[in-house]
Amino acid sequence: LSWVRDGVPPAVQAQVLALAQQHGALPVEPLMNLLEHPSPQLRRWVLQLLENVDLDEDGVQKMAARMGDDSEAVRRQAIWSLGQQESDVAVQALLDYWPAIYRQSFGRSATLVGLDRSDVRRRLIDMILENRSQSDRQAWIHPELLKVAFSNLDDDRLMDVATRMLHADQPPHHVLKDPVFHALMNSLLRVPENRVSEEWSTVQGAALGLLVDDDQRDANTVECCLDVLLKTSTQRPQMQDRLLGLVDATQPIDLQKQVASRLAADLASESIWPRLLDRLRHGTPDLQATTIDHWLSRLTGRRWLVMQCQQDSTITRWLSVEQRRRWLELSEAEDQASIAMLLRHSGETKRADIVRAYQASVNEVGSVARGQMLFKKHCANCHAFGESQAKFGPDLAALGNKTRMSLLASILDPSRDIDARYRNVLITTTEGLSVGGLLVEENASTIRLQVDPEKQVAILRNEVESLATLSTSFMPEGLEKDLSEEHMQDLVSFLMSNVGSAKEVAGNQPGLVEQGEGGQVNLLAAQASIHGGDITFEQPFQNIGLWHSVEDFVRWDFTLGKATDFRIRVHYACHPSSAGNQMVLAVGEHLAERKVPSTGGWDQYRTLELGKVSLPAGAHQLSLFAQGAFRGALLDLKSIELMPVTEN
Repeated sequence: LSWVRDGVPPAVQAQVLALAQQHGALPVEPLMNLLEHPSPQLRRWVLQLLENVDLDEDGVQKMAARMGDDSEAVRRQAIWSLGQQESDVAVQALLDYWPAIYRQSFGRSATLVGLDRSDVRRRLIDMILENRSQSDRQAWIHPELLKVAFSNLDDDRLMDVATRMLHADQPPHHVLKDPVFHALMNSLLRVPENRVSEEWSTVQGAALGLLVDDDQRDANTVECCLDVLLKTSTQRPQMQDRLLGLVDATQPIDLQKQVASRLAADLASESIWPRLLDRLRHGTPDLQATTIDHWLSRLTGRRWLVMQCQQDSTITRWLSVEQRRRWLELSEAEDQASIAMLLRHSGETKRADIVRAYQASVNEVGSVARGQMLFKKHCANCHAFGESQAKFGPDLAALGNKTRMSLLASILDPSRDIDARYRNVLITTTEGLSVGGLLVEENASTIRLQVDPEKQVAILRNEVESLATLSTSFMPEGLEKDLSEEHMQDLVSFLMSNVGSAKEVAGNQPGLVEQGEGGQVNLLAAQASIHGGDITFEQPFQNIGLWHSVEDFVRWDFTLGKATDFRIRVHYACHPSSAGNQMVLAVGEHLAERKVPSTGGWDQYRTLELGKVSLPAGAHQLSLFAQGAFRGALLDLKSIELMPVTEN
């Protein structure tokens, strides 16, 4: 210990102290004096050595003083070392310093470790519940501190804390907005119902009032109120009825979504799911999609959804492409055949025969000039394309990655596969007025519909008698009455004209691909027409790479000698840094959407199954493109195989 003196390098002094500790010859007093040493490195070493020393009150106070040290490294070590002390003085010091250190991630974590002991939870709870205003408390309370405070408390203690809060000098609706009560509620959910205090009915009444108070309500408070209302099974049916009443067009959309999501996710509320589904029939597409997400996330919900869709197939038309994929992927093997059948039939409409009647004509190239005239006459009022800047319907300038058949189906059968943004919403007001249009905006007080290209109508929620999201597109049916097969050929050719010519790349030779003798169709990268910016055919690797933009896409033309059911297989590579981007494959009227999984690297190729498709004999196009913004590159593509479905 003679080396622990001025003039000796701090690192040497620290090593000497460590050796002394190993030999059981570490005196506390010299160590405490070294906490004032000018070297931050030595002060930190001393604090670390003191972790396992049982300090007296004076020693703990000196250690606690280092939490205000000029050196961040020393402050961190002081917080951690103090957390290892088990004395009341150390615990109180951590609590006293918490408001000053909770914003520092390390300080917060180290303090929580020190406080997470059963002997300090009572003191911690007393500090949290002491007589100070919520605004003062919210300045430093952190969710993790509350989690420590209420974890592992027995039922009696939890109810005691709840009673103390409910008996405090503040109204019940103030208690419900208190973040401390929010954290306490998570623990109270496990308390048996027969232990719930008599004050619970008062809190439930306050929760119902708070849910419909636009000025007091926020997302966290709504969740806490729902916990309170669904806590007791004896009152649950009554509360469920009250909550269902909030899933109504007269209520703010955020409140509707939170309530509907909670009821859909709550297995104890399964008995009212049919009534919730009826409510969704009168809800907006956003509300329908949010609620269905919760049903899809649970096996019970997915199977229940199968039974409902078997009784009413129109429900499947509420699902987005991504939700349909998730429904199939997440479901049990024995359910997948039923789900696939439901999804296949959901796209069938009475207009399918009309689409088939025009199919042969659109595979031939028509007059782009005549098609432009037809577009101006029948489509330009709603759709942007070329010189037309209307924005009522989808911008058709982005349709270059669609096929002729998918365009034909969209024109003649617009309700077959509707984007949720363009589903028709019908509102009946309290005065009996019916207003139909596209939902363009909704907030807490108003719903705004686009009723025609030039006019929007705003309706107050308190004037809504009923709202229904229809399973039909706002785009009218019946265009075949004004367009002959030749005219349709011209219109589709005009819409396809924005594709532009394919890129000319060495080694890439686009051409018509014919069906093989075994019925398969092999679409090689070298045979694709390539469109976009950086995207190109990389001849050394025989793949399509540098796929960096949503504007990039590839397309193949192929012909079938006979109608065939195919499995779609994509042979590709993807680095982990680019994995997860969304790709879409379009062939005929079929769309397959999937996030691109990593293969481990750009030089590691895998085969990805994209489902099945049935195609008639004749000419076809297949396109592959990205959907939405993405990071890195979409993928490196070797080939796409259409393999005939066999029994084996």
